[in-house]
Amino acid sequence: SPRGKVDYYNQHWRVYSGLSMVESTGGGWTEAVHPKDLATANLKWPEAQKTQQGFEMECRFRNGTNGKFRWHLLRMTPEFNQHSEILSWIGSAVDIHDLKMVQKELLTAKKMADIANETKSRFLANMSHEIRTPLGVILGFSELLLDPKIGKLEKSQASLTIRRNGDLLSKIIDE
Repeated sequence: SPRGKVDYYNQHWRVYSGLSMVESTGGGWTEAVHPKDLATANLKWPEAQKTQQGFEMECRFRNGTNGKFRWHLLRMTPEFNQHSEILSWIGSAVDIHDLKMVQKELLTAKKMADIANETKSRFLANMSHEIRTPLGVILGFSELLLDPKIGKLEKSQASLTIRRNGDLLSKIIDE
C-alpha cells in the first residue's frame, strides 16, 4: 500500500515461504526472514518509506517446506502517480543462493591461494639465501684459482672448498 503495508503476495511466495496470505500480510512476511538479516530489513524499509525511494538488500528467507534459509535479493520500489504521490510499493525477491555459495567458495579459494602464495614466497626467499651462500663461496674460490700468484697448496685448498660447497649446494637443491 502507499503507507508500506504489504497486502499482496503472489503464489510463488506463499508456496516458498509456507506462509498464507493472511500470515504474510502487514509485517508477517518478516517471519520468513533470517533473524540476522531482519535488523537490516527493519532499518531499510522505514527509511525507504520516509525518503520515498526504493532499496535493495540481500537477505535470507526460510523455505516453508524444509526450514532451510536461502539467499535472496530483495528489492522494493515505489510506484508514483502523476502528482509524485506513492500509489504502491512493488517488491520482489530473487533467489541468489547459488551465486552466494559460489562467491563464498571463490573467497575461500582466494584465501587459500593467498596463503599458498605467501608460503611460496617465504620458501623462495629462504631457498635464495640458502643457495646464495655456497654459490658465493664457489664463485669466490673459483676466482682465486685464476690468480697465478697463489701456490699449489692454496689451489688445492680452494678446489676442496669449491667441491665441499658444490656438494652442499647439490644437497640443498635435492632437498
